[in-house]
This record gives sequence, C-alpha cells and structure tokens, in this order.
Amino acid sequence: MKIRQIAIKNYRGIKQLDWKIAGDFICFIGAGDSTKSTILDAIESVLSPRWNHAFEDTDFYNLDVSQTINITVTVGQLPDSLLSEQKYGLFLRGWSPQAGLHDEPADGDESVISISLQVGKDLEPKWIIVNDRLLDEKRISSVDRSMLGVSRLGSYTDKHLSWSSGSALSVMTGEDVKLNGLMAEAVRKIRSEINVHSLEDIAKVVAQAKKLGESLGVVSKNEINAQLDIKKLSVKESGVSLHDGNVPLRLAGSGTQRLMGVALQTGLQERGGISLIDEIEYGLEPHRICQVLSLLKAKTGTIGQVFLTTHSPCVLQELSVDNLKIVFSEDGITRIEDIVDDPEGSYQALMRSNPFAFLAKRMIVCEGKTEIGFMRGIDKWWQESGRGIWSYGVVTVNGDGDDKSFTIAKYFQKLKYQVLWLGDSDVTSTETKKNELRQLGITVVDWADSLNFEGRLFKDLPWDIIQDLIKVAVDQYDEQSIIDQVKNFQANVQPPFSAWQDSSEIREALGKAAHKKEWYKDIATAEIVGTKSSKCLTNIATTDLCKKIEMIRKWVSPDEHRANPA
Repeated sequence: MKIRQIAIKNYRGIKQLDWKIAGDFICFIGAGDSTKSTILDAIESVLSPRWNHAFEDTDFYNLDVSQTINITVTVGQLPDSLLSEQKYGLFLRGWSPQAGLHDEPADGDESVISISLQVGKDLEPKWIIVNDRLLDEKRISSVDRSMLGVSRLGSYTDKHLSWSSGSALSVMTGEDVKLNGLMAEAVRKIRSEINVHSLEDIAKVVAQAKKLGESLGVVSKNEINAQLDIKKLSVKESGVSLHDGNVPLRLAGSGTQRLMGVALQTGLQERGGISLIDEIEYGLEPHRICQVLSLLKAKTGTIGQVFLTTHSPCVLQELSVDNLKIVFSEDGITRIEDIVDDPEGSYQALMRSNPFAFLAKRMIVCEGKTEIGFMRGIDKWWQESGRGIWSYGVVTVNGDGDDKSFTIAKYFQKLKYQVLWLGDSDVTSTETKKNELRQLGITVVDWADSLNFEGRLFKDLPWDIIQDLIKVAVDQYDEQSIIDQVKNFQANVQPPFSAWQDSSEIREALGKAAHKKEWYKDIATAEIVGTKSSKCLTNIATTDLCKKIEMIRKWVSPDEHRANPA
C-alpha cells in the first residue's frame, strides 16, 4: 500500500493542505509548529483500524466546529480483497504521477481509492470511500482499514511491544489469528487450575455470604463458592507482550524500546505497510540513528512507505535531499516543498554542512566566521534584554566567503526560507551580486562607506571599547606584534597600546591591520568582540554600526517592532 495524495481541511493547525505525494521514504522537516506531526496524526486518523477514535473541539481548526473536519487520503497498491465490486471496486479512481487524480480511471492509471474521514460538530467520526462521479457514499469498516497496514510510532513506543489494538505486532499477526479467542481459552485454563475457594480468608467470607443470603431466602442450586469469573478477568490480547526473559520490554530503556518499535515497523514494510514515525531521533544516540535510518531505507522500495518527522541535524546528514519535504504553515495554509537538487549536488552538500539551517524558519547568512561570532556576541546582549534570535526561529549560517555566501543565500531563498545576508562592503565587485539578492527579496545588510567589518568597528566604537578590542588581539598574539602591524599602515604608535590617544589615523590603521592580519577571523574571538561591542551600542545610536545592528534586530522580530514602532 502507498499513499498517493492527501487533502486536509479544518484539522487542528491545518485549515487547508493539498499534497500530491512523490516518494516512498519521506522525512518532514521545518520549524516548530509547522504542522509536521499533525500531518502524521491526520494520516493515522484516516487509515488506522481504530473505530472508537475520540474527537474534541480542539481538533477543529481555530476551534470552529461549524467547519467540518475533512481528511481525505488516496491509497494505491491495494490488496485484491478491497478491489472487488462487493467491496470498493465501484468507487475506484485513477492516479498518475503526472496528471494526478481522476474520478474515472484513464488508460495507464493506477487503481486507487480515496478514504475520507469527516467529523462534524457532533464529534462523531465517519469513514467513507469518496468518488466525485458517484452520488452514493460507502462506509469503510475498521476491519478493512486494518488491511492497509498503517502503524504509528511516536514518543511512546510500549504500545507496539504488545498485541494491543493497532499495534505493529497486531498488524503483523493478521486477522486470521484470533488472539482474543486464544486469550479466552487461556483464562478458562487459569480458572480450572486455580482453586480460589481454597484460600482461607476467601472461604470464610464465602461462608458468611452464604449465611447472609439464606437469611433472606436465597437458596443456591449448588454449593456457593468462589471462582474466577471469566468475563471479569482482565486478560486480553493487550496483556500479551514481548519480554526479555521474564522482564517486559516495555520496562526497558527508551532507546531499546524505540529500536524494537522501529524494527517492528520494518516488518510492516515487508508486508507493504505504511509506517508513521514521529521524531525518529527520540531516545537514540547518533550511531543508533544512523543504524535505524539505514535499515528503514533498505526496507522501503517496491512496497510500503515510511513517513517520519525530525528535529535532528544528525538525521538530515544521513538522508538524501530527495527524502526531505519542507513543511511551511502560514495562517492555517500548510505547504510542503520538495528539494530538487542540481547536477552538482549543491543542496546535498549544503545540507551536510548546515543541517540545522533547514530546521529553522529564517536565517542570517553571514559572509564568514567573523560575522557569525559577532552576531553570537550581540545575541547574548539581546537575550539579556529580552529575546535572542533563536527564540524567533532564526539561525546564523556560515557563508564561507563573499562569493559562496551569495550562492547559499539564494539557495535557501529558493526553498522559500526567509533570508538576510550580512557582510562587508569594501569590495566593489560584489555590489551587483547584492542587488541580485535584493531583487529576490533577500534583505542585505552591509556596512556604509565601503568598509569591511573591522573598519566599521574601529570607526564607530568608543575609544575605551577599542582599547578592549586591541587587548583581545594582544592576548592572541603579543603586544609588539600588534604594534608592528598597526605601524605598517602609517600610524605613529609606540608601546604600550594602553597609552595610545584616540585619532582618526589610528582608528583607520587599526581597522586595516585587524582585517589584513585576521585578528577576529575565528568564531570564538569574534564572539568576544560582539559581546564587548554590545555594551556601548545605546551610546552610539547614530553610528552606522548601531543602525545596521538595529536593522537586523527589526528583521529578526518584525512583529515586535510593529507593535512598538518607537
């Protein structure tokens, strides 16, 4: 079985989603609250064999119960038993990857059925087979839905380690094995072998009960005694579970439970089942994540499908971009974007080098490590005074140099991410590339006066902060080396640097020396620079340095600044 199309209306955070599926191994990525898990919930609600699925007002989009929940999942590669006219053969539709869904199957189409789950304000779910060319509707039973082999693995795995309703073990056991009947026989055997009446305390109570009954005229046909009541003895199919020796596996560590759950999912894959796995990394170390992904991908192919979600960069680094689907949600409209790589594999390389960026909402593509570190230092200040950039779903990305950073910014923008580019303005040849970014809707932040980062710092910061930044460089090298480097740019300076007097000549020489000799080119050192610079920004509000940092802040938190325009 394979899902070909999903349409969702008015379900939880999704007002509308229409998605034509391509692929058998699908990993949903995206920022938090982008409705990734809701998509898995929707699939499970429609295709799982549960008949007593409970819905609440909170399952309706915006809690608007006047708008019916409607989730329609179109499924192909169906078992023959569902294709007969007595079942759903008259409701078959046609599907092709190019043309999509046809109510009347065309030549070359795959035979599919569309199962719709509808829930109104009465909160009663209804599962029906739909085909727009037919006026009639046909219910689909939980027994028939169970033949689709859908299994969900979330953060709680112990359900799948027993023969409970809808568990992987129950699906693998199949309808031909009547486990409930076997359990009933087991209860009868327990009853025949255990003489409850032989227990002294129970026998005394039975004798007292008999006497009390007789006092009111209760006459027994046989002897009153105590036995196990087969209808009241709670030994059901869910009472049978996997054990490690005498210890139930549900008591094992979360990692072991998770691995066993995934292993059972691969068993469903071999049977053509559909596996739904939420946050596949849950409870697993990186090496186990690699093992699990390798196993799942190996089992997926001609039959069966896997849908999973992740928030782990480790998972992304192990997958192909072809497996990834980026989920975006805005005002209830959920979009799912494919990543189509170029022949050079640029997106694959980008995902391996910056996997965390694919999990964010927005990103600041920094020209290099200097800007990365500087923004980290500034962000510490923002965190102290309110919220840091991570709380807004923004990450910083190392652009690895001016030319490459422009390409990276365009790649992420093409995937519908919101992007800001941050870098120098001292190379005139890059102006054309910056204008290209602006035309694509990418925000560009660079320093005025054709200055690089270091030149801007030493031009705008107060002299006491500049002294601190010189000391940062001295601590990395030595004082005489720093003095010699500054002298190379025609500044008449002598030791000690703490005695230097503020002048435009020394500031310019410091900026040139710091840039040429790369005083702050590693992330850790540039972060120190950012931390020290942030201390004085409120006192230099009219400088370009402060204006550009404020520009970044407004981009990071646009709603906050709209609410507080001052």
